[in-house]
Amino acid sequence: MTILVLDTRAGDRVSDLFVLSEGGEQQRRLRLGYVPELCYDAATHELVLAETSLGSRFRHETQYWLKGYDASTWDLKWKQLTAERPMYTGYPGRSSNIDVCASGRFVYSLQSRMLIRSTEDPSASDTFHLTVTRYDRRRGLLESGQSAIDSCTVAFGYLGPGVDQVYFHLSCDYPSTVAFCDFADPEINWVRMDPLTQRDFSPRETCGSWLDPARRRLYCVAGNGTVYEVSHAPSRSTVFACIELGADELIPLRQIHGNGEFLFVGVSGDSNLRSLSLASEICQIAIANPDAVRRFPLPFPVLNFVASGDGRLIAGTSPYQQAVCLLDASNGRVIRILEPVGMTPAEVLFVEEHS
Repeated sequence: MTILVLDTRAGDRVSDLFVLSEGGEQQRRLRLGYVPELCYDAATHELVLAETSLGSRFRHETQYWLKGYDASTWDLKWKQLTAERPMYTGYPGRSSNIDVCASGRFVYSLQSRMLIRSTEDPSASDTFHLTVTRYDRRRGLLESGQSAIDSCTVAFGYLGPGVDQVYFHLSCDYPSTVAFCDFADPEINWVRMDPLTQRDFSPRETCGSWLDPARRRLYCVAGNGTVYEVSHAPSRSTVFACIELGADELIPLRQIHGNGEFLFVGVSGDSNLRSLSLASEICQIAIANPDAVRRFPLPFPVLNFVASGDGRLIAGTSPYQQAVCLLDASNGRVIRILEPVGMTPAEVLFVEEHS
């Protein structure tokens, strides 16, 4: 198992990606562009990313790229210019605007086409107009989807094998809402989890999600600990689990992951940690029995964590500790702490062994 750690504060215009062994040895450091977003494609054993090359007085204009790196040699295999990508969502620590289909042929990413303002109320908040692009790696062709979303996103991704559909987990103008759509169809299927007023932010609003690709189920967690299960066919949402939180506890932004057997949800011990999007504990929920809940204390608050696909490990990052912790996913035992890693390690990703 290889561990990738992204440090987006390597400089004003660049980021560092550290390639670590499971034992913590640094195998490689890749210099990437401004605030990249990462996705591992197991079908092709590639690291796929969306990144920005910032322009300046002395350089070319700002450019937006899709790129693919061989996850064994870490050589750049391909790159494709794209339209402007969204960089405003404000959710730290986890990539949310890029995904790859099950076969590895298509790379889906969000594009920010324009900034619009309500014509009825000039003082209204700005809204972002999002569209989907699809890069066909077989034909080397970039295609534009037919649907559009006028809202901010919590997460976006490809729904699963056998379908050409994507999902949007939304906030702002569509709080606690999931939108499903076919790439080539303008029609959007909306699924509400909680009937909340737009831009009236509260702990009831969902703030993170994880897709189980095998079941095609999206699990969305609210700040108050309610976990929803959202399905596309049939289109519905149900309360999957309720995490009992203490008086000062909240779910931080984008702190949910899974491995097919369990969901893992980060919990902030107080509002100060939550304001920094830091989790001080991880709550383990059995997917087969959501009443079976365990909580693991973390060695330090983490900004981002992920679970390995083989069910063994959890890795979490702390930009304040400049460290990565490795936990046993079954019982929360601390296996190893890797430090120091970069300047401000923010995002972590597992890469499987490739046969």
